[in-house]
Amino acid sequence: LIAAGTFTARQCAFESNAASHMGGAVAVGLFGAEAATVEAGAAVEAFAEISDCTFHNNSATDGGAIAVGARGELRVRGGELKANRATASGGAVYGALGGSIAEIAAVTLVDNVARSGGALAALGARPRVEECTFSRNRAGESGGAMQLGGRASLVLRENHFDANVAEAFGSAINYDPAQIVEVVPTVANASFF
Repeated sequence: LIAAGTFTARQCAFESNAASHMGGAVAVGLFGAEAATVEAGAAVEAFAEISDCTFHNNSATDGGAIAVGARGELRVRGGELKANRATASGGAVYGALGGSIAEIAAVTLVDNVARSGGALAALGARPRVEECTFSRNRAGESGGAMQLGGRASLVLRENHFDANVAEAFGSAINYDPAQIVEVVPTVANASFF
């Protein structure tokens, strides 16, 4: 867990790690009771920058591979997140309220599984996702590739969504109307198959 400071990983492999709560391989920011005390707009204190890494077969309750919480910021560039599992949200990546998924770019997210957000769940984390491939991710309920809620603002540019499955809603992307307070989606040059 990176609660403060900077974590940088380049050309690393994270395989078969498990956490009982958040982030099977990497957790950045504050979670639980500590996160509940953070005011909106509070300064980021924990950064994770991950480049050209692989995350395979990791598991947690939320964020099978990576979780970002309050006062945390995540940037992932290049690499692959494959066959990660979350029993609740975000098979590969989970962004909690007060956290920032500043960038996920040029990443392949494949064969990840969760109850919601097979590959990515962002509950107020405001993700910017560019040039990624989401393939064969699965959600037991909603958001086969991606689940959004909270104060979600989403930027998608030049992504490819292929063969993602949700048992109930949104095989590619699902906005949960019960959780959404503000949604500002931007989608450009995306393909959905």
